Amino acid sequence: MGVIGLILTITSLASTSFILLLMLYALLITLVGLKRFEKHYRDLNNYPEVSVLVPVKDEAEVLKEALNSLLSINYPINKLRVYVGIDSKCNECLDVCSSFKGRLSTECLVTYASKPLVLNELFRYVGTDYLLLIDCDTILSPNSLNKALNALVGGGFAGVTGIPRPSNLCTGLLPKFFLIECMLWRRITEAKDSLGLMVQAPGYFALLNRRYVELVGGWDDLLAEDNDLTLRIYSVGGRIKLVDTEVYVEGPTKVVTLIKQRVRWYRGTLEVLIRRWGVLSRLSPKLRVDAFMTYISPISPALLIPALLSNALLGGVFNLLNLIIIIPQVLAPLIVAGDLDVITRIKLSLLTLPYVIINSIASLIAITTLMLGIRVKWWRSEKLGIRCPP
Repeated sequence: MGVIGLILTITSLASTSFILLLMLYALLITLVGLKRFEKHYRDLNNYPEVSVLVPVKDEAEVLKEALNSLLSINYPINKLRVYVGIDSKCNECLDVCSSFKGRLSTECLVTYASKPLVLNELFRYVGTDYLLLIDCDTILSPNSLNKALNALVGGGFAGVTGIPRPSNLCTGLLPKFFLIECMLWRRITEAKDSLGLMVQAPGYFALLNRRYVELVGGWDDLLAEDNDLTLRIYSVGGRIKLVDTEVYVEGPTKVVTLIKQRVRWYRGTLEVLIRRWGVLSRLSPKLRVDAFMTYISPISPALLIPALLSNALLGGVFNLLNLIIIIPQVLAPLIVAGDLDVITRIKLSLLTLPYVIINSIASLIAITTLMLGIRVKWWRSEKLGIRCPP
């Protein structure tokens, strides 16, 4: 075996092993913990006041939909205090926010900072025990807040979150791929929740106990500020609970938008691991392992392209490794597809390889920019404000 063959073999074994390790970990967690997920909680006797924090950049139309959804939920409007942090360049966003005064208790605050710093600014106005974080494209289900509060207050958790679902399935195949990812995320997160492992409090919907946000000092200026806050909450003994309620968000409709979104997610998650490496030592052994596996996971898609190429060039038995990597991902749309019809599932299955390669490219960009110290701006995923009928 020559030098090139040796390099290809090392690349193949290392990258394939890492990918399979994360796949097997996710599968094991799901099989062990899924059946024990709790879905029912006792109802509250009264409705506490809740502060709703909404950071906005330039998405006026989607902001209107998000605020309208707050008016439509089964919760007393007079118990909601809505604080909207609006980028100084979006006058239209300020107009939309102001138009809801009189219907919602709304404060429209002009800001000049990134999302986590905006959240810190909004948090200064919070006077309630509970705060709800939503993105400007978040559409709540009618009972989302009720279920979340029942779990948070009744269970004594630091925070709770719901299950994401794309609101724009009718706009193409990319949102349908996002649906598949949401369904897979739901299964593993339900399993992790039942096993007492780490559940993330994502920015699209996280109901938090104010005391824990104060305890960890609010948000740091990181790309994945929600993952960072989650880890620090667990480090002080808090726990995030998943509730059985769907929350609608807009999925990417363009490849460029998808890549920008995933670069932000992947790099931000790895930044949290690097920045908070010492925090892992404060966790219990099982949480430490799970947190490490969670925050190291963005490396897996980056290794997909090297694994596929090295295995293909080596040929022979190494081609079987490619099949082992790809087949589970190709089958996912056929097995975990929500309410998609059969034809759509087949289309998604056939296009899975290009889709995962796009994610691999995004991960490679994220890791490369991180290693070279290239600053990544706060890219916002383009929001079109399109909402499809259920």
